[in-house]
Amino acid sequence: MIAHLNGTVLAQNGRELILDVHDVGYQVFANIRMMAKTGDKLSVFIRTVVREDEISLYGFETSSDRDLFDSLCDVNGIGPKLAMTILEELGYDATTSAISAGDERALQSVSGVGSKTAKLMILSLSGRFESKEKTDSTLLDALVNLGWKEKEAIEALNNVAIPGASQQQLLKDALKYLGGSKTKS
Repeated sequence: MIAHLNGTVLAQNGRELILDVHDVGYQVFANIRMMAKTGDKLSVFIRTVVREDEISLYGFETSSDRDLFDSLCDVNGIGPKLAMTILEELGYDATTSAISAGDERALQSVSGVGSKTAKLMILSLSGRFESKEKTDSTLLDALVNLGWKEKEAIEALNNVAIPGASQQQLLKDALKYLGGSKTKS
């Protein structure tokens, strides 16, 4: 599986570019936003898509874009070309925000995404891309509703924050922290 390529752009035509890596030309389908000129050096994160009749390489500026592409392709009815269009038209931040907020209208603004596909995206991917602020706010509200003072809840969340941890794990860790600090008082 090819995960990354670093080379020189030999040619480009729309979303397609030919990337020369040590005298081998790779055809890479990339986001129009990241297109380079012929002769430019380019470093690209790659997703290899294998189908019955072809092997295609899709290129991304960041590994986060590639991960979002993978998540979009996991949604029923979204193939690599539509996933690439979504990334191209909305970008990473707007796509993940629309999914997190349940904003069907923003998702439907992409050509090829109808009401049913937008709803499937939100249903399938909600929770994967929640912003840190939204997560912190939700957890803070939960701890306050359980009877902790806001100041104590904020301290607990700051002390147990682990990047990539689920809300459930953060809540569990915060409760352990608060339970420990209460028994020590």
